Amino acid sequence: MFKRLFYILIIILFLFIFVFLFFKNINSQKNNFKNEISNKENNINVKQEKKNNTRSENTFFYQKAVEENNIELCKKIDISRSKELCFREIALKKNDLTICNLINDNEIKNKCKDDISSILAMKQKDYDFCSKKTSFSQKSACIKTMFNDIDDIKECETIKEDNLKNICYDNYYYLNALKNNDSDICKQIVDVYNRSNCLSKLLNISLYSDDDHDGLDFFAEIVCKTDYNNKDTDYDGFLDGYEVANGYNPKGEGILEVGNNLDCETIENEDLKNFCLSINGDNYVTLKQCLNSDYEDLKEYCREKWKENIKQFNLFLNNYDKRTRSGTGITHPQ
Repeated sequence: MFKRLFYILIIILFLFIFVFLFFKNINSQKNNFKNEISNKENNINVKQEKKNNTRSENTFFYQKAVEENNIELCKKIDISRSKELCFREIALKKNDLTICNLINDNEIKNKCKDDISSILAMKQKDYDFCSKKTSFSQKSACIKTMFNDIDDIKECETIKEDNLKNICYDNYYYLNALKNNDSDICKQIVDVYNRSNCLSKLLNISLYSDDDHDGLDFFAEIVCKTDYNNKDTDYDGFLDGYEVANGYNPKGEGILEVGNNLDCETIENEDLKNFCLSINGDNYVTLKQCLNSDYEDLKEYCREKWKENIKQFNLFLNNYDKRTRSGTGITHPQ
């Protein structure tokens, strides 16, 4: 019996030792895991601190370099893109194309050179720079920027293209009108949008207002060259807005002529084309000439063209957004 009891105590002792060692091992593993996480966190913090220090140094070098126009400080920046943007900013400040060559990224380098070339061209009023633009809208924007402070109209004479020269003239007249507070100068502006804006500003009239209640807002009055203070410009008993909507001339007798002249060569019917070409010996005829011709089929053809022009012109007047210069339609009345 004592022997059996002894064995039982031995077994219990072994079990106790096993449980003790088991839980001790688990606690040890927990502590090791905690230490490992702690070490990782410390490493991350150290790396983040180094990264923040590097970023702080780069920011310092960038700001100091740009402030002092110091290229050498740009070279100390570790981040390549920031370094190249630093070169670009100094190049723009100094208008120095050679600094752009320090940039490795072709996109940033080309942008750097384009911007400096543009700045130099604007300062020197180099019209050729604008003429090399691909689209007319780009050329137009270039001319407007280049001559936005023009005080001598003779400067516009350096421009060879008439449509771009007119943009220069418009800038001159617009600036002079505002400078002298003279709305009559606005009337010399070719572009109807700029002309209406000039008059609107000096006369303090909204482009959308219809003060004479004739169905035409101020912008439409400027386009149609009607009297914005008189609802019946030609005193024929019909409101200006009614006449324009129905294709009649609001300034006198006859029809409202809008749109471009008719190009006879675009007429597919050979008989109509030949008769059109014989009207004045030219490829182009006005719709009024066409409507007054002796050939009925040609008159009917031109009448349909005229109706379409009137429809598009009224869409232009009604849908034109005076703020964004966008709208549908065709050339305003001559």
